[in-house]
Amino acid sequence: MDGQMPEMDGEEATYAIRREIAASRQPYIIAMTANAFDDQRQQYLLIGMDDYISKPVDPAKLMDALERAWQARQKAAGVSAGVTAGVTAGVTAGVSARVSAGVAAGVSG
Repeated sequence: MDGQMPEMDGEEATYAIRREIAASRQPYIIAMTANAFDDQRQQYLLIGMDDYISKPVDPAKLMDALERAWQARQKAAGVSAGVTAGVTAGVTAGVSARVSAGVAAGVSG
């Protein structure tokens, strides 16, 4: 979720998502913003975002955030950590390559 978007910023969008979508269907929201100060990070987490990474996007940090999102979803679904780790290991290399290629191509936001 970008912190500064036209028409509705990330904070407003997060409030709307949390208010309007059923708890069982809530997305995992990762704040992605140029605001790199710790107090801003805390603010994003307090308003209901689940995680935070700063711009410019570091592919390794993005992968870490996506891994945390995956782990949270698997935990919520009751999937064991062993199964999650095995699936994650199989997917990480391909996703990491795609993310790195996108960032190298200038898709970093």
